[in-house]
Amino acid sequence: MEIHVQNRTKNPFLKREELEILVNHDNGTPKRNELLQEISKTLMVKKELIVLSRIFPRYGSKQLKIKAHVYENKEAMSIEVKEKEEKKEEAKKE
Repeated sequence: MEIHVQNRTKNPFLKREELEILVNHDNGTPKRNELLQEISKTLMVKKELIVLSRIFPRYGSKQLKIKAHVYENKEAMSIEVKEKEEKKEEAKKE
């Protein structure tokens, strides 16, 4: 599995780095946990501080485009939990 960081943007207000990553893989689409492990090795960051926000598989090829957030610490990650909870509440209302 090859990992290439295409775009890296600092977001000091949310204490995170926003990444666009291109992943070339050999076999079937890798699982989220495998992706987290490989990305954490490449970036040299604990995998607990990485959130894969979107994964876009490219039809007919062995590539994935990933949007990920790398946080400075666990406390800064609380924004991700709040966003997920809000989406769940909106889905229940509909």
